[in-house]
Amino acid sequence: MAPPMCRPNSPKKHQGFTLIEVLVSLLIMTLGIVGVLKMQTQSLKSNQRAYFRTQADLLSRDMLARMQANKTEARKGTYTSTSKPTSAPNCQTTECSAMQLVQWDLYQWYEQIEKQLPAGSATVEKFDGDNRYLISIHWDDYRTSPTLDTQTCGTESGKVLCWGTVVQL
Repeated sequence: MAPPMCRPNSPKKHQGFTLIEVLVSLLIMTLGIVGVLKMQTQSLKSNQRAYFRTQADLLSRDMLARMQANKTEARKGTYTSTSKPTSAPNCQTTECSAMQLVQWDLYQWYEQIEKQLPAGSATVEKFDGDNRYLISIHWDDYRTSPTLDTQTCGTESGKVLCWGTVVQL
């Protein structure tokens, strides 16, 4: 006697997906979605970091332009600063001397740094004996503290980022 033939559309052979197959496919989809979300988050952080570095570069070039416009005072070292001046004359509405213009430039520059960088701070240092300056800009890359310890630039797992520009007038 011949063996019975199997029918391809037998209800006992094909009854749909099992619960385990559905759970495994959901797990794989969830892992994929979590991976995409993590990549998106990392992309946003990298984009923000690049934006802050661009702002720091533009701000250092802004100070350089201000110093070049007032080169006589810059060569005397009057642009040297570690903090924002407490006050400055308004050189947009009144005529200012070269020294008052330095105070105005520093005040405006520090205002921009505070607005554009999280916990932003800066220094302008003059090297001894020549007309070279170091323009340093610091900010909190994690945006977690209102003030910075600028001595720890580049440490603390990258929390404090710095941008330095050396210029010669």
